[in-house]
Amino acid sequence: MIVEPLRLGARAYTTFIHKPAPYYEHVHMEYELTFCLKGSYTLIIDKTPYEMHEGDFSIVDPMHSHEIPDMPMDSDTLCLVIIVGPSMLENFFKSLASKTTDTPVFNINTPKHKTFVNLLNETYYYRINMNEISAMNIKGNVYKILAYVFEHFLTQDVDNKLPNTISASNVQNALDYIRENFSEKITIKDIAAFCGYSETNFCNNFKKITGRTFHYTLNHYRIKMACTLLRDTDLSIEEIASSTGFDEPKSFCRTFKTITGVSPSTYKKTEHIDL
Repeated sequence: MIVEPLRLGARAYTTFIHKPAPYYEHVHMEYELTFCLKGSYTLIIDKTPYEMHEGDFSIVDPMHSHEIPDMPMDSDTLCLVIIVGPSMLENFFKSLASKTTDTPVFNINTPKHKTFVNLLNETYYYRINMNEISAMNIKGNVYKILAYVFEHFLTQDVDNKLPNTISASNVQNALDYIRENFSEKITIKDIAAFCGYSETNFCNNFKKITGRTFHYTLNHYRIKMACTLLRDTDLSIEEIASSTGFDEPKSFCRTFKTITGVSPSTYKKTEHIDL
């Protein structure tokens, strides 16, 4: 079984329309919610197979295994998938993690859940007609969907999810810290203290959850911001190095080429690398 790093990275959540296909057994730190819009398929959660049909809704809690086995399924099957990480809900994420469900799959095509079904169908409509306004509506709906899940489906108290979820939440705090302070000097000592860990525990936990070292993640984000500045401004290499947290241009150029494969000046001319 594969333990995936935080799938969302710097994003708080994602939604997408999905035609189910076989995938390997894995776990990750985010909630994964799926609404079967049409068709049917088999979803295995914690080794137990569930038949998903039109109108079914599944909830995969953080760090619970799930997979789609390699077996025949309706070719027209279509699902709305919502993946939500700690930064979407901040402290509310821990409240969600304190509860679980009687069963991870529900048929919601009933009068009791009519409002919820309408909310999911509306989110699907916004997703297939994506623009700036629909993106804002989707974000609002994701909060409403999670509130409904918490109120109507998460009925059992549970403690064993909390340690992993708190770890994921703390690592998300570190990612947020990078986004907000990448232009400043950031040390392992400072970020570990910010997240409530010793330096060793922070480094081990960060790599376990994200799949990368903290220094790589920090430099990758800094270079991503540098790419934007190279594309959209006339700042010099020295100015960009300074504004993205590098002590000197030489270090910036060396790191930039390591991550992108080209020098900053070459990137500015070609602008072809997507980080």
